[in-house]
Amino acid sequence: MNKNYTSLNRMRDVFQNGVPVLTYHQIRSCPWKARIRGLYVSPRVLNRQLAELRTAGFSFVDLPASFAPDNAQKNAVLTFDDGYSNVLENAAPILKRHQAPAMLYIVAGMLGKTNVWDTVHGEVVGSLMNKEQIREWLDQGFRIGSHTMTHPHLPAIPRRQAMQEIDGSRKMLEDTFQVPVLSFCYPYGEVTPQIVECVRQAGYQTAVTLDPGVNGHGQDPFLIKRFGVRRPMNPLKRLSRLMRGKEID
Repeated sequence: MNKNYTSLNRMRDVFQNGVPVLTYHQIRSCPWKARIRGLYVSPRVLNRQLAELRTAGFSFVDLPASFAPDNAQKNAVLTFDDGYSNVLENAAPILKRHQAPAMLYIVAGMLGKTNVWDTVHGEVVGSLMNKEQIREWLDQGFRIGSHTMTHPHLPAIPRRQAMQEIDGSRKMLEDTFQVPVLSFCYPYGEVTPQIVECVRQAGYQTAVTLDPGVNGHGQDPFLIKRFGVRRPMNPLKRLSRLMRGKEID
C-alpha cells in the first residue's frame, strides 16, 4: 500500500475499504531551499486532488468519532497540520469551492509565530496563523484541533510535561476561541500507549496519527490513520528512482 496520497488513481482500490483521512501541511509552491519537500502542496494540486475525489463520487465530511459502515456514500476527511497562514490564504477558498469541511491542528503556544520545530533543522521559515486568522478560519465554518503547545516529541519528555502539552493546549484553544476542541494530532505521528492515555484523560474524543491506511468500523478513535498528501512526482524523477530500485510512495 502506498504511504502517501498523490492521486486517486493509485488509491482507488484502497479507498473502497474504509474512510481515508488526508493530511496536508503547507499549501504553497515548494521553496527552492526546502529540506522537507513533502510538507508543500501547491494550491493548483490541492484543487486538482479535491476535484478528482468529488468527480469520483466522494463527499468530504468532518472528522467522525466513529467510522460506521456507509454503503450509500463514499466519504473522505481533510486535515491540515500545524496551522500555517497559507492554509487560510490558499486552501480555504478551494475548500469552500468544493464544499469541503476541514480540521486545522494548531500548535497552541505558537500562534502568530513560525515553525521553529522545523527551522532548527534547516527548514524554510513558515508563518503560523495568529488569533485573528484562526477566528477567520472558524468564521468560514472550518474546525480546529490541538497539536500540543510547542510541537515536542511527546514520547521523549516526562509524562507530566506531556500532559501539560496535551491538556494545556486544549484548554488554551477553547478559552481563546470559545469553541470545543475535541480532536488531537500527535506531533511527528509519534504515539505510545502512555501518550494515548494522556490524550484520553485530557478529554479529547479523537486523535490522529501518521500511520497510513483507511479507517473502518471498529477503528480506535485515538489511533485514526491518515495518508500524508504529496504533489505528484516529476516523471523523470520517478523513472530515475525506478531505475535505481528505489521505493516510490
